[in-house]
Amino acid sequence: MNAQPIPETPTAVPPKLDPDVQHRDALMRALAAAESVISRLPVASVPKSIAITRYDTDVYELDLYFSEHPAAVREFGDTVDTAVTTHSHPYRPSVQRTEARATVQGVVIKAWTEINRPLPVRPRATQATETGASR
Repeated sequence: MNAQPIPETPTAVPPKLDPDVQHRDALMRALAAAESVISRLPVASVPKSIAITRYDTDVYELDLYFSEHPAAVREFGDTVDTAVTTHSHPYRPSVQRTEARATVQGVVIKAWTEINRPLPVRPRATQATETGASR
């Protein structure tokens, strides 16, 4: 019996996508992630602004800003099941920042807000107190 060689199965080579197509598709994924999250937030908790930034060839990150609305950031955290933190701004102690980060549909989303809380004012010494004189 004469064995016949088994023909090699050609390996399919995936087509190379045009970089512009990859960028567009990545942007569309980011927009879809934003839509998915925002559509689940209460109407009173929609962001004031949304920034979409491309950091790598096909990686976008969303930045949701909730103007002076920490409760909305907490709603975001509850919606995507992620931790929310609140802390003082490292360079502006009167500013309190609330933020949360999550990855939704492969897209990193940061929700944040800042509130400027005036620092307590210490009473100034009167001139009589400063000089030790009294009337």
